[in-house]
Amino acid sequence: PQLVVQDNRLVTADGIAFDMKGNLYIAVNDNRLMRLSLSGALTQLADENDGLLYPTMPAFGRTPDTRTTLFLTNGDFYALGTPDIVALEVGIPGQPLP
Repeated sequence: PQLVVQDNRLVTADGIAFDMKGNLYIAVNDNRLMRLSLSGALTQLADENDGLLYPTMPAFGRTPDTRTTLFLTNGDFYALGTPDIVALEVGIPGQPLP
């Protein structure tokens, strides 16, 4: 294994997805969605103000209308107790799963 990035904002990371440009999207259980670019830049894309509550399992849509949409499950076990799915537009199509 090779260390690619180390950052406290990734503590409790819980799921990843790649887009077609090679960016890595990281769901972080403390209510964040992060994007790691190929250059190594780590950017926060969303947080609880965008509806994230213990997000996990990011996945891109598969239809033409949703290929640039990243879906995440919201555990929401401690806030409202009602898990759900949120959709965030990221503007880049996701890497298809095999």
